[in-house]
Amino acid sequence: MRRSKLAHMFKSLVAVAFAVSVVSGCNAVITTAAHTSPMPLINGISIPVPPPSLQLEPRQAVDVDGTLDEQDLGVTVYLYEHVSERGYFVESTDSGDFMISAVDIDLTDNCIEVYTQKSEADPSVGVFYRAGIAADDQSVEVEMLNEPCT
Repeated sequence: MRRSKLAHMFKSLVAVAFAVSVVSGCNAVITTAAHTSPMPLINGISIPVPPPSLQLEPRQAVDVDGTLDEQDLGVTVYLYEHVSERGYFVESTDSGDFMISAVDIDLTDNCIEVYTQKSEADPSVGVFYRAGIAADDQSVEVEMLNEPCT
């Protein structure tokens, strides 16, 4: 008894599909980007020469002081203030410290994102902060946010 042409074609098609799936492999694991750059953490924001009242003059040029969560050479630290849409960047020191000077910010309305990138590696995850005027009306309070600013 001879096989029908249709059965033979079906068997060949199944064999080809099986061969393609074996050769190409099946990746059941969801892959995500591995962030290989260290994460930046802001230690504080200072005003070199504060005015008599920050409430009366909330727009200031501030210095942002921070540290990387791991020491690494050749790391660029980026700061982006979302409200003013201004960006800044500096190289971190060998010990992982960084200082970004003259950041123009309104202490009553801001959203600061800080991230790093090491040479050709993927950038780190952005860390979001909000800066505000402290109760003494002379210093800056910094709050780390759990999610991007809204």
